[in-house]
Amino acid sequence: MTTPKPPRITKATPLATLAMACTIAFVSPANAQVCDPTPITKLLATDGAQRDRFGWEIDIDADTAIISAYLDNDNGFDSGSAYIYTRDANGQWSQTQKLTAIDGQPQEFFGYSVAIDGDIAAVGALLATDNAIQSGAVYIYTRTGNTWNFDTKLVPANPEDLDHFGFKVAIDGQTLVVASDNDDTINGEDSGSVYIYTRDAGTWSLETQLLPADGDPADFFATAIDIQADTLAVGTPNDDDRATDAGAVYVYTRDAGIWSFEAKLLASDAADGDWLGISLAIDNNTIVAGATKRDNNGEDSGAAYVFTRTGTTWFTEATLLAFDGAPNDRFGVSVAVEADTVVVGAPRADETGVDSGAVYAYTRYDGIWAHQPKALADDLGPDDRFGRSVAYDNGTLLVGAYFEDQLGINAGSTYAFDLGCAPCPPDLNHDAALNFFDVSAFLAAFSAQDPIADFNSDGSFNFFDVSAFLTAFAAGCP
Repeated sequence: MTTPKPPRITKATPLATLAMACTIAFVSPANAQVCDPTPITKLLATDGAQRDRFGWEIDIDADTAIISAYLDNDNGFDSGSAYIYTRDANGQWSQTQKLTAIDGQPQEFFGYSVAIDGDIAAVGALLATDNAIQSGAVYIYTRTGNTWNFDTKLVPANPEDLDHFGFKVAIDGQTLVVASDNDDTINGEDSGSVYIYTRDAGTWSLETQLLPADGDPADFFATAIDIQADTLAVGTPNDDDRATDAGAVYVYTRDAGIWSFEAKLLASDAADGDWLGISLAIDNNTIVAGATKRDNNGEDSGAAYVFTRTGTTWFTEATLLAFDGAPNDRFGVSVAVEADTVVVGAPRADETGVDSGAVYAYTRYDGIWAHQPKALADDLGPDDRFGRSVAYDNGTLLVGAYFEDQLGINAGSTYAFDLGCAPCPPDLNHDAALNFFDVSAFLAAFSAQDPIADFNSDGSFNFFDVSAFLTAFAAGCP
């Protein structure tokens, strides 16, 4: 069997951080937090089996989620599948449909990528062989009533062997973005490209194909992608601008159907092998990019960078680190952002066993990012890889643990949480008012070196945290 080539690996550095407790047994610091997470449920495939890897990729939109199991065997060995879950009026999640490729074949990895928005879902099968060996394909589904129906299958116009079209997919409205991270079209072997499709009157058409003007072989442009409205972010973890494999994020914008390059985002403190852009999420004028090989907390401990836009100019707003990060945690493998909340997965953190995994959350207030309680499921064991995938929408967090073993070795599972976050970090006692009790709580936490007192999220406790807290306190709460 031929498996997709992963990007090359190495390391680096940053700042910021803290944790969020969502568990099925939450781990919370002693003081009240801005977030009050509540466990909802654990999602399992009704027909889950050993090696399915359910939870490899997930996406959520309102009361509908799509969860992949790319090694499911319904259409033959490792053919792959994706599951649809819906939430009812009582808040209960249930599996409502299972998607498989209508022409599925063994070892196509259907479900290697998934995306959902409204009544449209996309599933990537990066090893599908149509006009070239493992060139890849993307299957589109649309919902009528409560039923998802196959709509169309997309393949590149000029496929080549091992292009991996469908490595990632992203949807916003009537626009679909497809990553082909191994595409060799212009910039050389494994340089990568992005295809953008739009739907009009039910028909999908190729709007454009994007390649970086400065692309090089083995950059793996489009290892991660995300789109919102007319802004597209593309992760290129093996870009060498600042250092070998330090990584980069390309930003494109659309005007009247024309896509143009806007910015290339780089880490100012980049080092060899950081892999900035291995994961991506965008919301309005905020982009979060994982750099999972960054070394601030030890080799391959990981980091996530937050970039914000004013006008057409992008700035680095923060570098997020796990407050308890350790070597090989791979913090930043997955990220999600909505408004002023960021979620970061660290699937190889050793919370309840080696590589059991953890998920961290951060909230922003007046430009300051604060740690929140850490998400942990209390039934996790070694090598479950909780946090390999995360999805966040309107307070609901989904976390994939694709190696979890309840239904068989590496069958996989997904956990749902309600974060219950409120946008006011200085309200440390969580009483919806700023007063002496919040100051007292901060001083107590600072003295104890509690993570919630690391108010500028740089992993240290010093004057800058006091200044950041007082600035936020003086600004007041919404």
